[in-house]
Amino acid sequence: MKAFALTINVIGFSALFLAYTMGAAVDRPSGVRRALQTYAGQLPTGTMPTLKPVWELGVKASALA
Repeated sequence: MKAFALTINVIGFSALFLAYTMGAAVDRPSGVRRALQTYAGQLPTGTMPTLKPVWELGVKASALA
């Protein structure tokens, strides 16, 4: 009976692991520039809110100086 329970556990956890690995694919940035902007925190990744980049706010570089 113990061997049967162990076999059922192995099959069950294998099914759970397979379902976990076949989950939804994560959206990846397209291109090196976008990946670097995401890494620098300039683009929203969807996990945490970030500030908009300056070029989206309409502020010119001469206005900041």
